[in-house]
Order: sequence, then structure tokens, then C-alpha cells
Amino acid sequence: MGGGVRLEFDDDAFHELTIEGSLRFVRADGPERHGEPVSLDVAEQLIQLLNTPVTAAAVDPHGTLAVTFGSVDLVVPYDEMYETWQMRSDQGLLIVSMPGGDLAIWNPEIDGPDRRWPSRRRPTRTDGGRSGRCRLSLMIDVMGAGDPYTTITESTFVARFLLDPRTDTAASVANVDAFVDLPDGATWALTIFTVEEVARLLARWKETGEVANGSYFWAVDQLIVPEPGVAAMTAAIRELVRSGDITSVGVRCDNPD
Repeated sequence: MGGGVRLEFDDDAFHELTIEGSLRFVRADGPERHGEPVSLDVAEQLIQLLNTPVTAAAVDPHGTLAVTFGSVDLVVPYDEMYETWQMRSDQGLLIVSMPGGDLAIWNPEIDGPDRRWPSRRRPTRTDGGRSGRCRLSLMIDVMGAGDPYTTITESTFVARFLLDPRTDTAASVANVDAFVDLPDGATWALTIFTVEEVARLLARWKETGEVANGSYFWAVDQLIVPEPGVAAMTAAIRELVRSGDITSVGVRCDNPD
């Protein structure tokens, strides 16, 4: 990663946005563009905040992530209810990455400091902000902090699993983002769940009223496996690659790091 942030999303304007030392856009309706802000778009707000390389990052015992982008300090508390980090800058901007795939950006002067999403999946905001259905990954590599991935290398692919170091182990992980690199240079993103994890989430949403009281579960790049752990997930990926179905199940996102 080299001290940067990667934002992947798929809305009306973009397939992909990468923010590292430089800026790279992949538009849905045209070729790549470099370093070109897009007015009145969620990307513009993110660029203003995140286009500076990470200079410091640390997670405290409570799970709070502190990140410094140049002169901007972010304090990122872990939200147990929403199972996500919320990114807040000293400029007053709050960015929330929802596990259902939504990104929300708040301006406290407009939206109020405590406004929350009522649902894990909501394609557009109606409370004065702007959002796109997206996946937000904050991957830190600061002065040798290390590779954030658990990597499995086989002859036909390389699979990288983005485990949460606070809660996941290679043997027990039940919900993880994975990136599969193929020999042709393509990278395919997957969100992998176990059957038990899907049942757990549906049961919880039934209690909280989210996602129509837990009446459905889906993700655009979803792969469900019967057992937890990197080994079981790798076996499923191996079959997807062998059959060619990786291109149907996954979402292409080359250069994920």
C-alpha cells in the first residue's frame, strides 16, 4: 500500500477510485483520468481529505484508529453496532463505511453530529448528504507497519485476505474481504461469508429491524462457504479459478494495493 488509502466504489460516476500518492479514476463512461477532481461528487470531498499520504497510524486497546494525513488528523472509533470505523477529521468531516456496502459523508454543520444511518443498505441519502453504494477499505502501511494481508500463493492464483487483527484468525475468520490475483494480471474482489455468519447477521437484523427485518442478504461480490477459515475459503477460490466462475462471482478491481 505504501502509506495510502484505497476507496473502491461503484455508483453512477465511477467504477473505482484509488487515492494513494497520486489520484487515479476509472470512470464508468470513459478512460482513466489522473489527478482530476470531480465537482459536486462524493469523490471531491474524499480527495480533499485523503489525497495526502499517511504519515502516522495506530490502533489503541479500545480499537480506535488514529490516522494522520499530512496535517489532518483522523480519529476513527470502532462502532460496535455498525461493525465499522468512522473517520472524522479536524475539518469537521465524518465518513462512515457501512458493512452493507454504503459510504456516508456528514458535515456536522448541516447534518448534525449524531445523525446515523437507519439501515445497513441505503442507496442514496435523503438527509442533505451524498453517498454511493461502495466499499471503503482503510489499509495502513506506515514505515514498515507490514503487509495487511494474509496471503496464499498457488500456481494458478494468489489470494489475499484482509483479516481484522482484533477479531480474526486464519482458522476462524467467517467474514472477510479477499482479493484474487490471476496470472493474466487481473485482480478479482470477493466478500466471503460462512453460512453461519449469514445466519447470524440475518438473526441480528431481525432483532434490529435492519434490512427489512433480516428478510434478505446479498452483496455484489458475495461468496458463501460452509466452513470458516482461510483454508476453506482458499479451497472455494481454487474451484472458482479452475472453473472460470471467478469472473462472474468477483468484481474486477486491478491494483487493489
